[in-house]
Amino acid sequence: MAPLAAGAVEFPTQAPLLFAATLLMAMDPRRAVARVPRPILCLAGLLVVLCAGAFLPGAMLGGTAVKDRLETLLGLQLASCVTLQPWMTLEGLLVLVVNVLWGYYLFTRTWALRRVRVIGLYCIAMTALAALSLFSFWHGWRPPFWPDYAPFGPCPNYNQTGFLFGTAGLLCFCLAFRKSHQIQQPQAPVLWLVAFLVLGVALVFNRSRSGILIYLAGPLVWLAGCAKTRVMQPGEALKLGLAVGLAGVLFAIFGGQALKRFGDVPVSPLSDYRVLIQKDALQLARNASIVGVGSGNFEAIFPFYRQASWNEKRALHPESDWACLAAELGWLAVPVAWVLLFWCIKGTFQSDGQSDSSLMLGAGLVGVSLWLHGFVDMNAHRIGAVWPLLLLLAANQPKAINEPEKHPRSLGWRIGLVGLTLLTLAAWLGPACGWNFPGTMLRRRLDADLTATLTARDYPRARQLCEQALAITPLDWRLYFQRAFLSLAQNADATEAAKDFNRARSLEPNAPELPLLEARYWWEFGWPVHASLALEEVFRRGGHTEAMFDHVFNVCRKDPGLIRALLIPAAGQPATQLRYLRDAPPELFTEMLHLVLRGPLDAWREDQRTLLFRLWAEHEERDQLPAFLAEHPEQMPLAWPALARMKLRAGEAQAACELLVRWLKPPKLPDLESSASAAMLRRRIELNPADYGAVFLLSTQLDQSGDPTAAVRVLTTALTRPGAPAYLHYLLYRLHLARREWAEAGSSWRQYDEAVLRTSAK
Repeated sequence: MAPLAAGAVEFPTQAPLLFAATLLMAMDPRRAVARVPRPILCLAGLLVVLCAGAFLPGAMLGGTAVKDRLETLLGLQLASCVTLQPWMTLEGLLVLVVNVLWGYYLFTRTWALRRVRVIGLYCIAMTALAALSLFSFWHGWRPPFWPDYAPFGPCPNYNQTGFLFGTAGLLCFCLAFRKSHQIQQPQAPVLWLVAFLVLGVALVFNRSRSGILIYLAGPLVWLAGCAKTRVMQPGEALKLGLAVGLAGVLFAIFGGQALKRFGDVPVSPLSDYRVLIQKDALQLARNASIVGVGSGNFEAIFPFYRQASWNEKRALHPESDWACLAAELGWLAVPVAWVLLFWCIKGTFQSDGQSDSSLMLGAGLVGVSLWLHGFVDMNAHRIGAVWPLLLLLAANQPKAINEPEKHPRSLGWRIGLVGLTLLTLAAWLGPACGWNFPGTMLRRRLDADLTATLTARDYPRARQLCEQALAITPLDWRLYFQRAFLSLAQNADATEAAKDFNRARSLEPNAPELPLLEARYWWEFGWPVHASLALEEVFRRGGHTEAMFDHVFNVCRKDPGLIRALLIPAAGQPATQLRYLRDAPPELFTEMLHLVLRGPLDAWREDQRTLLFRLWAEHEERDQLPAFLAEHPEQMPLAWPALARMKLRAGEAQAACELLVRWLKPPKLPDLESSASAAMLRRRIELNPADYGAVFLLSTQLDQSGDPTAAVRVLTTALTRPGAPAYLHYLLYRLHLARREWAEAGSSWRQYDEAVLRTSAK
């Protein structure tokens, strides 16, 4: 059920599973049939101790560097223990303890089903989940307990979905060919191969490279292992390997977007984003205490150590189980976790004298896949990936030939589990029942209440909710931002609001949207100086680029105050100045124009200067353009279209046409010759009104024959059709000009000029 429950990635989906697991362990009347070696128990206990060690004083364990840095940036007194968010670490400790106990329970329980049945039932369930994922993808419907933002399948992270489907595909292949030389029911392998293909199709739509690699490479490694252990003859393994190759060929043909992702590889492996973010995560681990920074603290603390992997997007995790473990639980936790995982895997490779030894090998390869996958993603941190693995590994441990000795479950074991059951129930349902049990569930309830109170403008109540949420997660930048807004809304001292805005910016140092929203709040409540400072931070984060300025301008265009504050940031380069002039209010257009004219126009590109003069001619300051051009005649080759438009708007059509005669360059006209008569050309146009070549020939012929009026009618009719070429407007302009019809000539030129501009924009 863990994969089905959205991969059990977040505590709200984990809590029901934790509750069910602890309740099952407490109520199961069966005795244990195996013992876990004492060293392994000690290592599991050490992993829990490392997680719990985050509650010890930071000064004792060397965890003051992170704390001091945060306290300096935030101006706050944080918890004296290693973890700076104790309640979140306590929740992480609860999940870890239940995971360890669940693993211990699985490895010591009685397995009533044979290995083949356990793996078969699991593969059937995963194939059904893959089929449901495909149905959901094709029909646009998702189960209500799956997140809407998930790209494919139940899990929010497509690599977790890929791992589950890839390993299930490996096991389906093992089931199909585990005894290929002893097949008694030919239909059984066919059914498992169908399941194998269904999982392969799901992986193609999921587009996870790691899942596809497990799906294709896993069977090959399994065949090699079977051949080495003499479970299968080498020749037989080679034949089946060719079948896997056929699956690879099908993927190469029908892989689509999933296949393209394999080409999306950086030239240098060291420049890959995963490598860079892991490098920064290891730098955080080096600066943390011997027990890390505490479970649940990575996302909040990592931005302060992010250099090589810096970008505007917030990093939720370091793209590696082992890097995250080193950062949150300390360096020692990594080898401890590896030893525990290898012990679980080790038994599956001890297949001498065991029935279904090939299946044990397949389960062991799934465990190795999780270990390798931990270097590129976070599956070992997710119940939806770990619990299926524990099930498969526990069910495929070697079984004694004789009846194993049964060991009773102690009363203390059951009492402890009952306590954990109640604790999990309180963490899960407590906030909904009015018990303020600190943790993720209470935070969600507080967030919902906070949204409702803000909508109702109940600011005093909203502030109380904000303070309660900060007591649980004091490193959440959103809460400081909300509290800063509430300080402004309640007409409080701007000093406190500025402190909270700075805290929010410090905890989220990358996203430019944060200071942009802050600037809007400062302007809304009448603090223009603070708004200007926030806008400076926006461009510091996003860069002084044309795209960034365009985005900021679009956000601020409804607020005249913010548009005025953007004058200085816009003055940095011609592209942003033009963007400002294009949509600025009249009074601000004048201010920006004066800034532009005080600078050197020679640094502008020709197309930028042409656009500047066009914009100038469309505003009230157009009367100043002739004087400027008289003072700067070198700009006339680029400014004449704007000056001509001005004269046309002022009713000076003849002066505008004289300007056009001097500066307008004829466009490239069609190079067409035809001996067809005017009647034949008219017939062509009647049959196909979009035959603009015939229109050109007919109008030229009529003009040369002394009938310009008829030529004008032909061109005017053709220009009523959408998509008519721009040169027809030019021909019409030339005809009117020859007849000294100044207003009509000017109008035709303007339409020609606008058509050319539209074509250039496309």
